[in-house]
Amino acid sequence: MQSNLHLLVKTEPDAMAAINLAFQQGVTDIVTFDYWSSELDAQKAKVREMAIAAAQEKAKTLLAVFDDRPKVINVQENTAVLYPHSLYQTYENILEERVEYNNAWRDKPAIKAYRPKMTFFQGLQSHSDKRPSTPAMRPEISVVSTVRIYYQSPADRTPVNSSSH
Repeated sequence: MQSNLHLLVKTEPDAMAAINLAFQQGVTDIVTFDYWSSELDAQKAKVREMAIAAAQEKAKTLLAVFDDRPKVINVQENTAVLYPHSLYQTYENILEERVEYNNAWRDKPAIKAYRPKMTFFQGLQSHSDKRPSTPAMRPEISVVSTVRIYYQSPADRTPVNSSSH
């Protein structure tokens, strides 16, 4: 029989205290952690504004070589909420359980046995101009926003608002 228990805690220290208490009570398997924030919409708006400012600053620097600044023809934005589990990758090192006699250890039998899943920190994978100054090694929700501003080619002399017939 399996019993499931779901806890809601406000801080990481509270979560660690709950885990320690669970282990003291004989719990041997913790399945997952879920993260939530009531501030996600506000954080997404704040990060989006920062991404727009970063894109404009980058464009200002890159377009400084032109006498006339090209016109904006398109703007694309992508804002994503990344939960802590997306910063880690888990894989199984699969070796079937079998005995092999032909190996490099002088014909002594080698038994390949089950191995546990391997988990490693792969980090924040995003194409943003502003990156965190430290690795996100704590269980935190990350909000990432990318803004791309597309400009008319300086070689194209066609006015942006004109239409051809």
